[in-house]
Amino acid sequence: MLTLRSGLERMAVELGVPVHDPQRLVACHEALARTEQNARDKDCGPLVENGYAFHSPIVALAGHRRLSEMYRPVQQQVLLCMSRKLSTRERFHENLMEHAARYRHLLELIEAGEPPAVLAELAVLAVHGERSFAEH
Repeated sequence: MLTLRSGLERMAVELGVPVHDPQRLVACHEALARTEQNARDKDCGPLVENGYAFHSPIVALAGHRRLSEMYRPVQQQVLLCMSRKLSTRERFHENLMEHAARYRHLLELIEAGEPPAVLAELAVLAVHGERSFAEH
């Protein structure tokens, strides 16, 4: 499931970065702001939901309706694991503010408009997630 998710995100980045319509970044910024507030409040439930609200508009950057439609059910399945992953990550690897900072960094890379850097960061995020389950 994570491989399919990664492949869809990769395609979206290849099609949508650099972003030519700044309006497409609004949903990313809004979700990031909520994620950072959830991290400050140590509110994991909404933080997981806002993670989806952050990744989904990244896929939408491509402006490809079918890609977004394919991504939605995949990401919803991934959400089933995210709360467990987040508590494991917080216990062994990083606090919620560090987690939110990863999202901010990813958005900064997207705004810089360099697909290889965005793809590299998405790969790092995927490895962190997989490591959370493999190690603990």
